[in-house]
Amino acid sequence: HISYTQTKPQTTMKKIFFFTILISVIFLTNCSKDDSNLENGFNVNGKNYSTNYAYIEQYGYKCMLIFSSADKYSSSYIENRGRFDLIYLIKGELTLDTYTISRGIDDTVEFTKDIQMENGLFTSLGTDLAQQTSGFSSIKSAKVSIHSLEFDNEGNVNKIDIDYSFDWDGIKVRGSYNGVVRVAPEIR
Repeated sequence: HISYTQTKPQTTMKKIFFFTILISVIFLTNCSKDDSNLENGFNVNGKNYSTNYAYIEQYGYKCMLIFSSADKYSSSYIENRGRFDLIYLIKGELTLDTYTISRGIDDTVEFTKDIQMENGLFTSLGTDLAQQTSGFSSIKSAKVSIHSLEFDNEGNVNKIDIDYSFDWDGIKVRGSYNGVVRVAPEIR
């Protein structure tokens, strides 16, 4: 004589439904929007843009940093990029520090999407996402934190770990980059 217990179909369906709901809640909770976890990219008013490349141009008392989705040494690309200038806090040198409007951030902050280069010529300068180039009277806050820097044998920055944020006129920019830095090409 064989004895077995048969589960009612309704009970099994209730269990499946319960576990489906539970897994969905866990998934949605883990995938919630969190700009602070953006790595190698920037976010402008809730929209994320990837930046897998970084470039630096050093001149005089400051440097220009560009965080880009494109390899700017290619002759053709479509690029999303963030760019800002920092004034050296120590003469001629980028340092581990926090830069602000009153301490080291210069007057150019630009975030642009869909810049197009074809065969070495710009065919589109893209669409401005956020741009501040004539003083900081409307900027509510700006902060650039450099957490680590590495230099090559000639003293050029070749790796950086950086976070940045800018707020003005209803525009919020948040970004970070941790990786290799190359010298900016002639055509930027």
